[in-house]
Amino acid sequence: MGHIRVHRQDLATVGFRTWQLTSTSSLQSILSAGATRTPTAFTAGSTASNVTSLDAREAIIRPAGNLVPNAQWGASGTPDEARIRSSTFDQTDNVNWGMGMQMDFQNNNGQPWYPSCDVGTTEAWKQWMCVGNDEICSTSNTDCPAPGDSKEIKYDYAIYLK
Repeated sequence: MGHIRVHRQDLATVGFRTWQLTSTSSLQSILSAGATRTPTAFTAGSTASNVTSLDAREAIIRPAGNLVPNAQWGASGTPDEARIRSSTFDQTDNVNWGMGMQMDFQNNNGQPWYPSCDVGTTEAWKQWMCVGNDEICSTSNTDCPAPGDSKEIKYDYAIYLK
């Protein structure tokens, strides 16, 4: 069983989803592979959820799809990447983020010229893409909002695999 619980910083739970797992692998081994455009889901169907109190832009457990590790999508020369992403999202560039995400990761010599976040939302670039104020972006990139400029969703995530 895989379970992700979302809570606010005051530790109040605001949502969760539980899935069947495709194997008994640890999260470390699931995330150890390189990024790919065709990741294999490590979950196999949701078995329970409560997502009604989550912000509509939450992109990890609110979508009903399975979870895929080390996903890569978007433009071929400057793809986006996420360590964990919902399988419901397509290959559209610069939108529908995930957990541990980096936009256009190959730009700026591997440094985050464009935003990277612990968790991204379903919003497109420049709208409101990061959960919380954890956005990292090059200080030379004037397109990036300063930390705290966005309408922040203050969520923390706990991942359990059994």
